[in-house]
Amino acid sequence: MNASAPVGGGRFLPDGNPGFVRAMVFMWMALALGIIAFGAVGGPYVFEDPASWPRSAAERAEAVDEMRRLLCGLGGFLFLLFGGLGIVVWRIGASARKTIPAGAAAPDPYAWMCHVAGLTGGRWIGPVAGRAFAVQSIRRRGAASTFHLSTPVACATRVSWSRRPPAGQALDALAGRVTEDGARHGFAQLAVSAADPTWAARLFASGSVRAAVAALTGEDEIVLIVLRPKRLLFSLPYGSARPIDVARLQRWVAALAEIARAAESNGAPNALLEPNVGERLVDGMLA
Repeated sequence: MNASAPVGGGRFLPDGNPGFVRAMVFMWMALALGIIAFGAVGGPYVFEDPASWPRSAAERAEAVDEMRRLLCGLGGFLFLLFGGLGIVVWRIGASARKTIPAGAAAPDPYAWMCHVAGLTGGRWIGPVAGRAFAVQSIRRRGAASTFHLSTPVACATRVSWSRRPPAGQALDALAGRVTEDGARHGFAQLAVSAADPTWAARLFASGSVRAAVAALTGEDEIVLIVLRPKRLLFSLPYGSARPIDVARLQRWVAALAEIARAAESNGAPNALLEPNVGERLVDGMLA
């Protein structure tokens, strides 16, 4: 599947450049075979005149054998190393290709969103149920990929709902982020924060928003919902303990759309905020 391929009514962008990775693996394997072949014929000694060797023929033969063992060993090591890497790359690609929507599922945006959710990295951007959405799977070294589902929103303030481990809460405190117990606003077992408490209180009072937040946060231990200038994000920073299937994605899309509609109809906040530099870069990437 090519990068930025138009599928499911949107664009699918795999993480990185698989074709380039495969080419590099094959190049190094070919180089390793070349080193083995070069060592088999004697390495640099093949270019020397035996008659010019200052010592005995036996000493030269021993030096040639030593060079042959060195180069063939080095080439064999590189071939096994990059051959193993090639097998890993092939298996990852084969596993990813198995979930690529085909046939009747090919035009279904939820099928492509589900495909991305199962990858170690990639994204799909397109319209779903009349609203633009972006799904991202972000690679994390040695752990489950982070899952992001977001939609653009006409909003100029910041609100968040989160359930995080103690380490994450400590980082929030160090960064000066002020959170409070969400139970005070009808969000049990969640921490909430708001740049404009008056504006957020109106949003928190909405029964549909409470139901939408519950739909997003009820199944996973560590979750994050961020409403910030120009985008609404639902994140599973450590992935999900359960498979992310079409049914779950449909619930999440409906819930995010409800929060976005409520935020856009909640009036203007006391202070209009703008996205920071990093957020503008993300918005540009997901445009």
